Amino acid sequence: MWKEKAVEMLRKKGYKMTPQRLKLIEVLNEIGSEHPSLNTFLRELERIFRPLASQRFIPIS
Repeated sequence: MWKEKAVEMLRKKGYKMTPQRLKLIEVLNEIGSEHPSLNTFLRELERIFRPLASQRFIPIS
């Protein structure tokens, strides 16, 4: 429920729902009502986004 409200609020304010923004909302939703430290949040983002970042770059020969 919180995730849907967050998406709706961001859209009303004119933000586009990019895959990155949706993933950030999902991470916050997974963490739940606890107040995570910045390190906890960054570790979770790195765990999710690092594999995606490595897939986007194609070496040029």
